[in-house]
Amino acid sequence: MAESTASQFRRLFSTAPTLGEIDGAIEALGVPLAPHELAQMRMDFERVAYMHRYAAVLGRGGLVLGGGYVINFLVLPEVGEPPRLTFDIDTATRRATTKAEALKQVASLNQALIESGLAASLEVGGRRIYLGLLEHDIERDVLPFLLPLRIPVVSRWSGVPLWRFLASRGVEVRYSDIEEAERAAVETLGVDEPKVEYLRAWVSIALEPPVTELRGLPVSDISWQLSLKLREKLLRPVAEGRVVAEAHDMVKALLDLRAVDWYNLREGAECRAVEAAIRQTAQVAADFWQSHHYLLVRKRYPTPQDVALRVWKSLKQRLNC
Repeated sequence: MAESTASQFRRLFSTAPTLGEIDGAIEALGVPLAPHELAQMRMDFERVAYMHRYAAVLGRGGLVLGGGYVINFLVLPEVGEPPRLTFDIDTATRRATTKAEALKQVASLNQALIESGLAASLEVGGRRIYLGLLEHDIERDVLPFLLPLRIPVVSRWSGVPLWRFLASRGVEVRYSDIEEAERAAVETLGVDEPKVEYLRAWVSIALEPPVTELRGLPVSDISWQLSLKLREKLLRPVAEGRVVAEAHDMVKALLDLRAVDWYNLREGAECRAVEAAIRQTAQVAADFWQSHHYLLVRKRYPTPQDVALRVWKSLKQRLNC
């Protein structure tokens, strides 16, 4: 017996994180929020909840997790530091490989997503469309060593309306289908206009990072990551005169370097160069500081100078300045 359209929509929408899951993740941070701030964090943490789900599948499927996701959602909250919000999942293959081979691994991961229930399909307009699967993001595939992936997922508040997404996939949606979707969305999501948002994941095929384990998942060694951020994201832009061009990456690296209180660096650095880079990063951070990405950080560090002083103090100890 064919599954009804309404049942398909309910099954599809049930793949989204629950409101309890979202609010629980926010409350666990212990950061007091005003009502308008909580509304923004709910929107953001719906995506974070998805990231946790997909990071677990990617890690169990053989990829190594790293970057801002690991530092901000696996490391810093565990030691009481508020995360900066990042919505990409950075990964790497354990050994250098080709994009063709990496895409074969993606196919295996997609099978795991279907079996786990994180991905679901919808038959509408005479076509079957999957949400929740990893897709090769061809438009962003411009670097030879980096494979970009995207994941269309159900969303309550951000993204494009579901029927617009379906139309972009060549599906003709009837008005009756839209009505069915709205009723199912109210029932399962608590909103009457279901949306589709893209999560982003990146696979480095040439990095070969040193690997350790965190929360049962393979991750790039944290000390190695922090050393790389200090060298490539703070010191190099200053040395090459690219502070303006790479300002935002410098700000993100500065915030991630809060983790040096708990992890050693794998390499040294010249103290005066580090102090100068931190000072310049604090100066350019004002252009980004009011973004919702840094809302939680601002609760602890009202200005970029506050976090810069805190990081410099920690780095001075690590570098024996």
